[in-house]
Amino acid sequence: MTTSPKVRPTAITDRSVGFLLARAHRSLRGRLDVALAGSALHLGHVVLLACLHAQNDLTQTDLARMSGIEKSSVVIFLDALEEAAWIERRVPPADRRARTVHLTTAGRTRFAKLGRKLQAAEKQALAVFNAAERTQLNALLVRLIGHLDGAD
Repeated sequence: MTTSPKVRPTAITDRSVGFLLARAHRSLRGRLDVALAGSALHLGHVVLLACLHAQNDLTQTDLARMSGIEKSSVVIFLDALEEAAWIERRVPPADRRARTVHLTTAGRTRFAKLGRKLQAAEKQALAVFNAAERTQLNALLVRLIGHLDGAD
């Protein structure tokens, strides 16, 4: 019985940035999903929590814009996070018609613990790069996203 060689992108697909980004995303996401196991959270929840951790009291529209998640999905994710006491929706004094989303103290504590697990998984996944390369990769991806989001 013969074993097949390790399958890797072909000479054609390994020159396609779109293909490579999609493949890297799929592999990294799998590792992050393992880190999330047992938390009852989806990566969409985590992205919104990370946005709120960085800048609390955002509107749902701000969260959609900041996270890149579709508005209707943001609402679904926030409903679940609110039910689980990660976040609460508040009425700002300046505009009683609006609602801002606030990361609760308990949510901030829980996110910090979960964040350490996710950071460890990401660090392991990116261990092939040295610190300078990770910084460069991050900067290039931020630049690409900014360009693509501005191209609408």
